[in-house]
Amino acid sequence: MNLQDTMMLYGATLGKRRSNRQKELFRQQLKQDLSAAGLAVHDQEYNGRFYHLHNLVAGDIDRASTLFVVPYDTLTRTIVPCEYYPFHPELTLREERRDLIARLALAVLVFVAAYLGILLLGGWPGWAAGILLTAAGLLVLHGVANRFNFNRSSAAVAAVVVLARQLGANGNAAFAFCDRSAGGYEGYRLLAFHLPTKPAVVILDSLAQGEKLVLAHTETCTGRAQRLEKELPGSAVRRVYGAEQSKRNLLALFPNGMVLASGSIKNGEFVVHNTRTPRDVGGLGAALLNPDVMCEVICDGLHICNEMLQIYFRVKDTDYFMMVSDCTPLSGAPVGKYAGFEPGMTMNVTPEGFVLNDTGRLCGSSQPVLYDIGNLVEKVGVPMETCLKMACLNPAKKYGFADTKGSIAVGKDADLVVISDDYKAQVTYSAGRLVYDRERDGVIYNSDYLKENTL
Repeated sequence: MNLQDTMMLYGATLGKRRSNRQKELFRQQLKQDLSAAGLAVHDQEYNGRFYHLHNLVAGDIDRASTLFVVPYDTLTRTIVPCEYYPFHPELTLREERRDLIARLALAVLVFVAAYLGILLLGGWPGWAAGILLTAAGLLVLHGVANRFNFNRSSAAVAAVVVLARQLGANGNAAFAFCDRSAGGYEGYRLLAFHLPTKPAVVILDSLAQGEKLVLAHTETCTGRAQRLEKELPGSAVRRVYGAEQSKRNLLALFPNGMVLASGSIKNGEFVVHNTRTPRDVGGLGAALLNPDVMCEVICDGLHICNEMLQIYFRVKDTDYFMMVSDCTPLSGAPVGKYAGFEPGMTMNVTPEGFVLNDTGRLCGSSQPVLYDIGNLVEKVGVPMETCLKMACLNPAKKYGFADTKGSIAVGKDADLVVISDDYKAQVTYSAGRLVYDRERDGVIYNSDYLKENTL
């Protein structure tokens, strides 16, 4: 699973991590991913009077020379826009107070409206309105989890998971995912208390968006920070915090620590915007805005509507898109009903080639990328040459074999497809050898799979 898929898993599917149930689902998936990478995973737990704390640590922190740390919990959606100051918690607390005052004021107004509803409407309509408004007021006080949290913790979580997969159980690195650390330091304190040694600690904070990438550290970590800085983009800024300054922030818990975060500079202070509001751009926004990210996109017009595809290609140059399909084992299957991926599940292949379950939910496609090319050319107005670049050349460049594949040129492999006016493959050549002829071979599909699963 690449970084993009990992980010969607932890930032969208498991993007809410506020309630105990949401956190438990996240930890189950995380343990599965880290164990698959060959890492031993253990829990750090603390049961306080008012809350339960549950960190996950992967790898051997007794032997590791570097410990990568990331917060994984998510916070409530704010009533008013709040800014996050990673290195000045007192400023973040000021923002929290503003939101608390707004939340209390709104709740009072709702409770007053509930009382007036009971008095003025009377009878069961008044009580019904009063109960509904009271419930709404309680919801305002309690708060709801932000749907996406890429800009606060999810992007950093995805980055650390991918890093854990790449490094595996080599013993030189360990990974910590800290609970109750997005809005406070409780999880960080528990981790620091259990650290048997003092490894170099790299804390990844908000990483989804921002004009500046900042590497903050104490004076004792200058050498390590300088080496890490060489691996960061040229626009990265390094900030050194003295002993007195670091006492106010996270670096006080990890004297050998470095914090990496992206954001903006406002009035001389480093700040992260839109971490607890619907303005969080999510994984899609982060991918479209980051010039270094190559985006995979399904262009059949159903997974993503054609109007949104137009927006994509206006926001980001088509050199940074790779066309993919959502082809399932039902690729090429005729219209009909088939056994689903789970017991009791039914999959329906439509005349357009989309795969739907019995409730109408989209579960894949039986169409290849050629169908998507046809949709872009005929309905979105994308030139054929641009489509072929996104379908052929861009993936070849991304994966490092554009010198032999991805376009038709002298010296390249003769991997060719001849298509009809309705975007169907007629003949296919691989390295100059004919491997498919529609008149001879017909429509190709997984006959064994269909034989076992046709209903």
